[in-house]
Amino acid sequence: MSPVRGKPRPRWAWWGIKRKNWAPGPLAPDLTRERQPLEEFPLDSVTFVGVLVAFGGDPEVSFLQGTRADAEVKVGDYVGQDYGQIGDIDLDTGTMVINEVKLGVSGRWQQNEEILSLPGAAVD
Repeated sequence: MSPVRGKPRPRWAWWGIKRKNWAPGPLAPDLTRERQPLEEFPLDSVTFVGVLVAFGGDPEVSFLQGTRADAEVKVGDYVGQDYGQIGDIDLDTGTMVINEVKLGVSGRWQQNEEILSLPGAAVD
């Protein structure tokens, strides 16, 4: 008796469903934008050292970067290696909220909130 032979299949055959209109998700960072200087440093190496308030009341913030000079940033600027964007600067509490976007273990982008404080500022 001879074995039944079917049509040979390639070893790499894909049995899944093809996704036509794949989108990265609403939290995915814009990978095409030009990166800002403070994005080359891990967020835990950045120190919040002071607040300068302009006449219009919009705060600008100075960071101390190890051996580098201070950098002035404002709400909307990016800092840290995980696509962190400055969401809020609270002059009353001396804190800054940074919204980071990290790729999770599930393969989806997840938002994480980090808070930097001025030295000596009381954080709840």
